[in-house]
Amino acid sequence: MSARPIRVLLYGDLNLNIIDGSAIWLQSLAETLAVGERVDLTVLLKAPEERGLITDALHAIPGATIASGPELAGIGEPLPVPVLRSVIEKLDREQPFDVIVLRGYPLMKDLSKSKQLHGRMWVYLTDIPQSIDRLTAADEEHIPRIVEAAKHILCQTEELRVFIEGVFKEAAPKLILLPPMIPPVEAEPRARAAARRIVYAGKFAPMWGFLEMVEVFTRLHADMPDLEFHVVGDKIHTREKPGYYEAVTQALNGTPGLIWHGGVSRARTAEIVSSCDIALSYRDARMDRSLELSTKVLEYGSAGVPVLLNRNPMHESLLGHDYPLFANTLDEAERALRVALDDDERYARASRTCLTASRAYTYPAVFERLRPYLDRAVPPHVAVGEQPLRLLVAGHDMKFFTAIENHFKALDGVAVEEDRWKGVLAHDEDVSRDLVARADVIVCEWCAGNAVWYSNHVNPGQRLLVRFHRFELD
Repeated sequence: MSARPIRVLLYGDLNLNIIDGSAIWLQSLAETLAVGERVDLTVLLKAPEERGLITDALHAIPGATIASGPELAGIGEPLPVPVLRSVIEKLDREQPFDVIVLRGYPLMKDLSKSKQLHGRMWVYLTDIPQSIDRLTAADEEHIPRIVEAAKHILCQTEELRVFIEGVFKEAAPKLILLPPMIPPVEAEPRARAAARRIVYAGKFAPMWGFLEMVEVFTRLHADMPDLEFHVVGDKIHTREKPGYYEAVTQALNGTPGLIWHGGVSRARTAEIVSSCDIALSYRDARMDRSLELSTKVLEYGSAGVPVLLNRNPMHESLLGHDYPLFANTLDEAERALRVALDDDERYARASRTCLTASRAYTYPAVFERLRPYLDRAVPPHVAVGEQPLRLLVAGHDMKFFTAIENHFKALDGVAVEEDRWKGVLAHDEDVSRDLVARADVIVCEWCAGNAVWYSNHVNPGQRLLVRFHRFELD
């Protein structure tokens, strides 16, 4: 008998017509889950499809179902949160999901109230306050409720996991690392900066340092007129800073040597990045407090393209203290780029470092992190003989054993029976004798009268397991 597929629903509170890190994350997770031969994947879209820069890749995943949330809801606009909940619950009633992966703190404030979805939601928490001083009373109300409703809480980095565990201790047993995910690329380390091109791919927001990088490039271009700055992306944030939109559009369209490719697919972005020598990920110093790692840094590295980025503890942990392209000021950025463009030894070392660091984040590598948790949701087929393994569970109070018993019941080739005792010492002895006669394995929940009785009545060839609880010893 082959193992049953693991039915997974994936939803992010994201408009996939807009290319940014969140949209790339959803595509990456869908393609990572598709590595699993048992995963039956459904991706639910928040917004109507208007362009296929992300969704074309989703439709190309073999066997995946791409469902339009607006169509299911009978509306022509992105799904509002209250409507989303009804759509997911309806899909789940029609064909229940084993795992429901969700991204979005605001939507989880509502979905955590769903009794139907309780205990099956794997929640990716990233848009929560990431320092104690920024947590509000509302956060301290919402986040514990989300944790209680979730099966797992997915954290992008160990730093974020430690923060959540430290503040919300009840989350500790549910926390799983889900690092950034990148396609496997067969790249080689580069020996020198041969193309005379630098590249930035991503969104345009004040904290993301794009205008600062234009300034640094302009300084370099004055001395290196053959140097090109290739820019990918078309999402310009307009609310944070007056005049920012105009400054970005002027820089994109009016900077000598800057080549703007606009918004393109992830595959095309990878081609552009691979044609360049150095990638830029210089950000505002306030971003150094972030507990997240940029996927773009890993994508650049997977192509063998070294990255200019801020020196901070997370980046030092990833690339090492002596990585040659760290910079925390514009002058440091300019000096580092000049050296890397002209010093083959430092350039080659940076390329090797970035390429090596990226390999732990490929789709297959990340899926292996998730596989044990997915297998627990729907245990794989267990090779047994023609007769099922007969498992008998005996005890008077099973409230702490429910999840374990459900796991046993989900195993192929295992037949589970119960001997429910009326009390610590009270049971129907005739029933117990009948059950023990046909059991292969007996599990006693609690070391009480059940353990005493079965230890005196176990037959040759049977196995008896007794599950102690720590406070039974006190």
